[in-house]
Amino acid sequence: MVDDAPYQEQLRTLEGELRATPRRVFPYLLKGSRAGLVDAASAADRHAEALDGLEPPSDAVSAHNEYIDALRLVAQDARDLAARGANGRRPLDDLRALPSFKRMVAAREALLSVRSDD
Repeated sequence: MVDDAPYQEQLRTLEGELRATPRRVFPYLLKGSRAGLVDAASAADRHAEALDGLEPPSDAVSAHNEYIDALRLVAQDARDLAARGANGRRPLDDLRALPSFKRMVAAREALLSVRSDD
């Protein structure tokens, strides 16, 4: 049996430091829809990059990689929204409505579920 405690601790630390929360997203949105979405996309890329540096245990590799891919897709979709001129009053709602955002949330929950099943 492989000891995956270091991975779990690193994952919890990254989630605490990098995961988007309303408090962390709000400043991006105050900049205006376009700039805020680009900054939020950069934050998602940083989160994916940080996760990419972790070594998941063998039972979590698939879920780990799915979460990273989903974060990168959300980042790309946020940039696309910004490029299309998303100037609505609720760009966060526009982002949350994207299929990629829903996939990212599901991938995160699946990864955390794999970790809590042990």
